[in-house]
Amino acid sequence: MEARRLPLPRLVEKGGAAALVGAGTLMANVLGYAFFLVLSHALEPARFGAVAALLNLVVIAGVPALALQLVVARHVARATPTEDGPLELDTMALRTGLLIGAGSMALMGAASPLLADVLHLNSPWAVVWVGVTSLATCVTFAVQGCLQGHERFMSLAGIYVATGVARFASGAIAAWRGWDTSAVLAATAVAALITAGAAGALVVGAFPHLVRARTTWFKPTLVATATTSGLLVLSNVDTPLARHFLAAEAAGGYAVLSIFAKAAFWGPGFLATVAYPSMARHDRRQGLLWASGLTLAIGAVATCVAAAFGPSLILLVGGRTYTSLAPLVPVFVVAGSLLSLTQVLAYASVARDDRRLGYLIWLVTAGIVAAIVLVSHGSVRQIVLAVVAGGLVLVLTGAAIVLSKATGPVAAT
Repeated sequence: MEARRLPLPRLVEKGGAAALVGAGTLMANVLGYAFFLVLSHALEPARFGAVAALLNLVVIAGVPALALQLVVARHVARATPTEDGPLELDTMALRTGLLIGAGSMALMGAASPLLADVLHLNSPWAVVWVGVTSLATCVTFAVQGCLQGHERFMSLAGIYVATGVARFASGAIAAWRGWDTSAVLAATAVAALITAGAAGALVVGAFPHLVRARTTWFKPTLVATATTSGLLVLSNVDTPLARHFLAAEAAGGYAVLSIFAKAAFWGPGFLATVAYPSMARHDRRQGLLWASGLTLAIGAVATCVAAAFGPSLILLVGGRTYTSLAPLVPVFVVAGSLLSLTQVLAYASVARDDRRLGYLIWLVTAGIVAAIVLVSHGSVRQIVLAVVAGGLVLVLTGAAIVLSKATGPVAAT
């Protein structure tokens, strides 16, 4: 069945929301890149490689947080005035976020000696701070889900900016003081706790009811994690693997180049965020095509810019130490762009509670990790090309999976 065109007022409204969330996301991303920029210039390659690997571990440890945000947003977007009130929904979201975050923190603490050994760290404390950050992140993302579901995009953009400001400040202070790896991660954890407190202030009325709350969204969050976790692990696992297999200096170079992949991955992410509530409520084909088409266009432009100005960009981001890596800048941008397209497909999949794409993402992730571990770990180029190959498989196969169920009534939650 042919997808219906959105009426002009709805297109204008969607465009305004995209601009609002896009501005907040852009500012947060600029601050995020500045955070890495400060650290990459202040730390020698070996220490920056360790910090970058741990920051990627922060993202991996927080993978349930994104799933929680999408589940909360799906429930809130589908709620009617006669169903659960906003206060009860906020309470359920916060309770779920605290429980999942506490579990993630405990798991990271238990695994800290092993992870410290794998990443060649002098102390497990840096990994412990990763666990603290994951707890704060789960709380923040629970609130973001409430705001996204209600389409309160101005407040959502405000949290994005607050997160970027706090994180950049932590990196700037760490670089200025010359702190070691554990202290840098401790500063990052403090920044995440401050952001969680600011987000919690938006739903402060829910806190007194947390103890009495009897219901959580724990089970649907675990189901959605099958999709979001695979994507986030895939987008972050290459840097720790580079840290393990490559020499310290080469791993530092990979960490600098990965900043371009992160920019291409997260930069267009606001499009999926804006399209998600409508994909959860209505026929999703229109929102899916709108978000994926613009994401593809942004990725194509970014790749052309990276190819034309690679030397200048690598000089800006990493300094003269990394100028020999300039030819690889567009390759990393392509890798990030493919994962950004996969993210749009993943959001559409979670919006309809379809688990097939999640299984595919994990299968491809396992294949990429196996390829890197077994054969493709001799250089920076070999590792990133394995990621690009996996991204192509996900985009082509994932589009077929998602579009096969892009129409029809929305399942009840």
